[in-house]
Amino acid sequence: MQQNTTAPLPAIGGDDFIVYPGSNGTVFIERVRPSGVRDGNSIFQFDARHLFTIMFPLVFQLMVTVHRVPIGKLMAMLHLG
Repeated sequence: MQQNTTAPLPAIGGDDFIVYPGSNGTVFIERVRPSGVRDGNSIFQFDARHLFTIMFPLVFQLMVTVHRVPIGKLMAMLHLG
């Protein structure tokens, strides 16, 4: 049984994003405008495997620049070093 779990993402350009699982390994990312409006034009569907490929460099950069995690420690956490 699939659980409908959402995860909020930080606001980008004033819009909030919600991530939730779909069927067959897909992931939905939905943009919610500051007014709270949700519509079909704001929903994007991705294959989770491709989403990881896209998001990994961004998350890596975020961890190093914003959270100031040393690269060596981050690589050890990811079993890359």
